[in-house]
Amino acid sequence: MGTATSVAISMAPTQATDTVYHPHSRRRFWCIELNRDAQVTDIVAALQNELQSQGVESRLYEAGNTPPDCPAVLHYMAWLRWDQPLWRSDYQPYLQAASLTLRSGEGEVLATTRYELDLLGTGKWASTRKKMGPLVRALLTGFNS
Repeated sequence: MGTATSVAISMAPTQATDTVYHPHSRRRFWCIELNRDAQVTDIVAALQNELQSQGVESRLYEAGNTPPDCPAVLHYMAWLRWDQPLWRSDYQPYLQAASLTLRSGEGEVLATTRYELDLLGTGKWASTRKKMGPLVRALLTGFNS
């Protein structure tokens, strides 16, 4: 029973934390500024998929080259760690922490939120997309979920 519980906890849903939201009109298009220092290779795809599921289109741009007509710009950071999943002998990476900041095209902060693996490891082996879903919703609504 203990092993099954460990697996369930490691795959459990995650949530956004420390969300700060400044009321603003919803933008249907966001520019995502590419962060080459982010350690998680699938974070951009996860963010774009989650945005699309919420009705927001996005495009990726190199840092410093964001077009001036972007109504909203998403900045992200992501950190990974390595560990051995249960029943495996090899080490695998997992998203340990991430932070997102949404700014208006003029640079005003519209919302910020973050994710950090809790002490119990809740959601440790959940996909990057599952971890980003609550963060994207927090940027859109202001609610941690």
